[in-house]
Amino acid sequence: MAGGVLDDDPMIVRYRELGVGVEEVGMGRRPALLIVDFQRAFTEGPLASEHTGAALATTAELLGSARELGVPVIFVHVVYEDEEEIGRVWRAKGHRMVECLRGRAGAEIDPRVAPRAGELVLEKKRASAFYGTELDAILERHQIDSFIVCGTSTSGCVRATVVDGAARDYSITVVADATDDRDPTSREATLVDVQAKYGDVVSLADAIGRMQAAMGGAASAVPRRE
Repeated sequence: MAGGVLDDDPMIVRYRELGVGVEEVGMGRRPALLIVDFQRAFTEGPLASEHTGAALATTAELLGSARELGVPVIFVHVVYEDEEEIGRVWRAKGHRMVECLRGRAGAEIDPRVAPRAGELVLEKKRASAFYGTELDAILERHQIDSFIVCGTSTSGCVRATVVDGAARDYSITVVADATDDRDPTSREATLVDVQAKYGDVVSLADAIGRMQAAMGGAASAVPRRE
């Protein structure tokens, strides 16, 4: 497995014996980096985890490499206009999504991985970065055929985005140490599930190597705010 980050996991070993999740999806010729929900509501305070700082540091390194190589970067975060927009289910579950109301600090992307002027930022209302957004249209318009994912929560919004992306036949790479979750058990289980069914779970070094190989040292036409 590329990156080797899950090679010794018992379920991956079992899946390999069954012939499941063995082949790599790989990366296409026009990748993008997708940063999901690394916003202050989830990276600060009670909704952060012990791993949050490390995940952000890894993401910052990945982001720097993507910019240097000319890989398009897309930031996605949750923003609501009012509590009604949060929706009945998430209000009932009490996910503290009110912290993502526009104008509150929680709606802001964490400054450790903040977008630069002109970089593409999408707002979403639900778990998947594809649901109710222009993400799919933007990727198609710029002929993006694959993307690298990092963000939080691994078992929630990252997973939903990966599943929806795989359903649209994008080649997906998840950087294990650039993901975060309040529940480490859920995070680990999700990464195993992604490797077995939806994409490749790799190390930071492997992700950077994949970007370098895809870009061939040449800058790509980067999607900008429109």
